[in-house]
Amino acid sequence: IIQNRRDEIRNGSTTNFNLLDLLLITNLSNDSEEYIEYEQSLNDEEIEGNLVEITAASIEMTKNALSFLVYNVAKNPLILEKLRAEILKVFGSDTNLMITYEALENCRYLDALVKELLRHSNPGPYNLRVLDSYECVGNYHFSPGTWFWLDHHRIMNDSNHWKEPTKFNPDRFLSEENGGTGEFNKICKNGYVPFGGGLRMCPGRNIVSIDLKLLAVLFFRKYNIELINNESIKFVYRATNHVHDFIIKISQKKNNNIVYNSFGFKN
Repeated sequence: IIQNRRDEIRNGSTTNFNLLDLLLITNLSNDSEEYIEYEQSLNDEEIEGNLVEITAASIEMTKNALSFLVYNVAKNPLILEKLRAEILKVFGSDTNLMITYEALENCRYLDALVKELLRHSNPGPYNLRVLDSYECVGNYHFSPGTWFWLDHHRIMNDSNHWKEPTKFNPDRFLSEENGGTGEFNKICKNGYVPFGGGLRMCPGRNIVSIDLKLLAVLFFRKYNIELINNESIKFVYRATNHVHDFIIKISQKKNNNIVYNSFGFKN
């Protein structure tokens, strides 16, 4: 697929560009035949890796994160009440009002809610890193090429750093002046790593956060939600925490009741 698309671009037989095309023409000059000086185009393996990473982050992460968000809000009526109050304050009662980036920036509780979600129920709980140089940590010595499996979930649920870490509590990300506990401001530097850290931190972290805020406003300003039989959300780890069984009852303002699960809608 990659090679066929590369040939189509070089032959000028394509007019509509997609994500694959952007990766294929990265660092190429306008004639698509020569490399820009001191730069190199992406090879097939790098293109494949980027496509997998972008797809997992933009689709899988956001989809599963939204399911966890709805579940945790449905379990906590007080959180739902606070969220709706803020949505009403910022956006008013018009459910068709356009949502802007500036308006989302004014949603402090929503921001705290998303941050707590990514701490408590992060769909991407693990990460991999490989050493490119010799390192020594305490009495442990690691050679170049050593792989590390990083458990972000355990880091962000460590009782040594977080108060009642298993409790879903957005207030920990609000300052005391804004009705929160101010706990986040006291956390150690690497105690909150939902997107990793360093030079290889997830480049899509801001997009994921904005997407979740936008979807939360669109959803909760129009619908009531209720867990079916108070059942827990079910998920399995497949590169991300993939939600496979989550059923809730949704009621619109005019009592149009529908039942939704992670696979679609049921009558």
